[in-house]
Amino acid sequence: MLRLLLASLFAFTLALSGPAAGVTIGDTLPELEFPTQHDEMRPFPGQAHWILFTGEKKTAELAQMALQDLTSEQMEALNLVYLMDISPMPSLITRMFMLPKMRELDYPVLLARESGLTDFMPREAGQITVIRLEEGRVASINFLSEAAQLRELIGLPDHP
Repeated sequence: MLRLLLASLFAFTLALSGPAAGVTIGDTLPELEFPTQHDEMRPFPGQAHWILFTGEKKTAELAQMALQDLTSEQMEALNLVYLMDISPMPSLITRMFMLPKMRELDYPVLLARESGLTDFMPREAGQITVIRLEEGRVASINFLSEAAQLRELIGLPDHP
């Protein structure tokens, strides 16, 4: 009987704690540095107004579709920072396939290569996380599943 009670108490405690939710409205993001796909260190969040975060292949593909015609200068003008968690990807695949392809992009992508570096980021499976910052604080958090939604949210025109 005592074992059952202890097991129930443990399960209840786990249910209450749940997964880490990440930052919420009103929070500040930690000041970090991440390498880009060109191995240039960049501040995060720096002076960003928009943070785009992906942690899955599907969401990275959606983000790339939405940003495909942007240049580095346009991203800078939007104060948009794109952070991608690539830590689950095997390093051999990263070096041989992903990084060469990413180096063709006209805009910088900050890369979190080590597990746990982006645990503070809110996320939902299959969704791009978009955080809007005002005066360094999180003003809104959106989870998007379509490239067109992302373009609309950050104020980009539809693709030609």
